[in-house]
Amino acid sequence: MHTQGAKRMRAANRLLLAIAATCFSLPAFAICLAVPLEDELKAAKTVFLATITESKLAGPVGALKDEDGYRIDHAFVVRKSFKGDPASVRRVYTTSLYNDPAKNTVVHMAEQIHLFPGESVLVMSAGEDAVQVSLCGPSRRRDGVDLDRVRALLSTK
Repeated sequence: MHTQGAKRMRAANRLLLAIAATCFSLPAFAICLAVPLEDELKAAKTVFLATITESKLAGPVGALKDEDGYRIDHAFVVRKSFKGDPASVRRVYTTSLYNDPAKNTVVHMAEQIHLFPGESVLVMSAGEDAVQVSLCGPSRRRDGVDLDRVRALLSTK
């Protein structure tokens, strides 16, 4: 009899937990899986190190509404070419979500990054003329990238 009551209590607790879990609304954004650097370099037609020289919002800021996605285009200079022709990449960009300052909420995408003039990025393109830099793609900030390893991986095709 004691075990029947305990089973009912556990079942009731699970039901309450399931109901409570559905009552909370949490923001959900896709988070990507990391791809090994070797695979990204192999898939890329163009790989180069660039320094951001200018960052500019693509489109009018006045048109943005709360939680709208927007793009920042980044002008750059090529510092070092590792593979392919860097001139094939004409634009490097990042994306983000607009947060209306009049609202009391702030929303971020987990994979977003912000770039500023003076920062360096390792650009990898599979043939695109516009390359996004984010935590979910092959192109990334220079910090944390071992350029000697990049050279070694590209030399052992």
